[in-house]
Amino acid sequence: MTKLVAQKNEVLFAPIGGCNEIGRNLSLYGHDGAWIIVDCGIGFPPASMHGGIDAILPNPEFLYDNAERIKGLIITHAHEDHLGAIAYLWGERLRCPIFATNFAARLLQKKWQRFGNAMPLNIRNIAAGQRFVLEPFSITPLAVAHSVPEATALCIETACGVLLHSGDWKLDQNPVIGEPASEKLFNLATDIARKRRQPLLAMMSDSTNVFSDSSSGDEASTQPAFEELFRKDYKRIVVTLFASNIARIVSIARAARKCGRRLVIGGNALQRMSEIAQACGYLGDLTNDFLDSRARIAAEKLVLLATGSQGEEGSLMSRLAQANSPLTKGDVAVFSSRTIPGNELPVGKVKNALVRKGVEIIDHNRMPSLHVSGHASGNEVERVYRQLHPAWLVPIHGEPRHLQENARIAQIAGLKTKIITNGHILRFTNKTAKSLTSGVVCETLDQSLPSEEQYLERSKEKSDLLAQSDTSLRERSKLAQAGACSCFVTLDHKNSKIIDTRFIVFGDNKLELILAQRGKAILLETLNALEKRRDKKGLVWQNCRQESQELTRKITQNSITDENLEKAFKKELFRSSGRSPLVKMLIKFC
Repeated sequence: MTKLVAQKNEVLFAPIGGCNEIGRNLSLYGHDGAWIIVDCGIGFPPASMHGGIDAILPNPEFLYDNAERIKGLIITHAHEDHLGAIAYLWGERLRCPIFATNFAARLLQKKWQRFGNAMPLNIRNIAAGQRFVLEPFSITPLAVAHSVPEATALCIETACGVLLHSGDWKLDQNPVIGEPASEKLFNLATDIARKRRQPLLAMMSDSTNVFSDSSSGDEASTQPAFEELFRKDYKRIVVTLFASNIARIVSIARAARKCGRRLVIGGNALQRMSEIAQACGYLGDLTNDFLDSRARIAAEKLVLLATGSQGEEGSLMSRLAQANSPLTKGDVAVFSSRTIPGNELPVGKVKNALVRKGVEIIDHNRMPSLHVSGHASGNEVERVYRQLHPAWLVPIHGEPRHLQENARIAQIAGLKTKIITNGHILRFTNKTAKSLTSGVVCETLDQSLPSEEQYLERSKEKSDLLAQSDTSLRERSKLAQAGACSCFVTLDHKNSKIIDTRFIVFGDNKLELILAQRGKAILLETLNALEKRRDKKGLVWQNCRQESQELTRKITQNSITDENLEKAFKKELFRSSGRSPLVKMLIKFC
């Protein structure tokens, strides 16, 4: 059990996820005996991860152990890496109220209902600019531009000073949805600190796109690019994008209307997001141009929006890349997104399959104006830092290299920085009791919080969380990479003759061929090796003889176990074939 009580003269900051990685964002703020949680997201397993893992979750141990001190969970925006873990971690052991803007709240409710949770979700709507209190904290959401509607930063007021949690943000003068965002978008936090005569203790700042030197781009700039594309004489046009990018859907729909094409929303996630966007008033009359997927209309009059921009297995774009799909030469597949690090292999697999069908591929490498980032670039980050001047800058949302680069940019802007990773705790104190940032002290505590990754295995019946140290994960990974083999050995209990051997192989065609040709011989070599080690192993062997190239043994039943033979067979199999699958050995006497 992990307990930690924040004192009245300090503010503690502890990321459980999101610092040392992209995704899985969850941060804790502690003050005067209380805690608040900011975001509760999932991470996405890389293509190299095997074993049926659906998502990676933050470690909930500290949340559960300190549930009585947690005043609330605040969601900055409606992306899975910021709210996706709530459906699995909130419930019997964590029932604090959840605070989210209208769009995020609707999405969360839909997800909660879809998973069939009986317990009602305790969710409360908040809005940008509207301050609310969770004693001893006061929180004001600040509207920011991002690739999803109603994204917010959080201005967090305490008795020690003010903190700014950036969430995901960018600069955008023409955002399509929401208000323009300049480098002054966070200045309200400075104003609040000044009115309270307190320092701006720290800014916890997104690091995702800091390596980019160019502008992140205005969302409205994508519409002319789509108009140019839709006027060309392609037959079918399929556009894949992040389902939550409602502004991009609006830009595509407007471009399609101008070019005389109708829109079909394909894929469950896109349909759900479109319904929520319509309920929030973001699509307006554009839905009049939306067609049901069963509508009969000429291909050159359509634009199909499809899920699967990251190569997700089972997504609409993945299915369209299959050999039996209707896409063919003369059609075009547009990827209006960037590939998330770790997804390069599945995205490449889908693109290659489409090319083999004769489909033309257009992505941001070929036509950069079809996508703009939802995250601030390095130069935009620096411009904001020069406006704000917090006492400390703490990089969040990124791998170690992102955090380090964000800190470097902050130092150029004249800020003091502190880099921490998941589980570490920062303590902020104001030694001068004045509004001057020079008196703010930031130190890393010796204590740390549990932050080990939790792996989600989801089935129709239930969802299980597996710790990073779970041995079954290693076995699953080995199964996916090296295959598995079940070996059934039948012995005559009267004369101890080997009656039959049967091998069933999973996931390795070459191993299946090897065992079909030489499996019995390898098994006999294994028994020979065990005989030579009988003294060490404590096995009881009697009168051994060779007949017709088959080793006949008189074995006292149960003198050799499944496990002993299994280990020896795996060793012999590797020695003779170089294969090292998972092996399950079953011995039957009859």
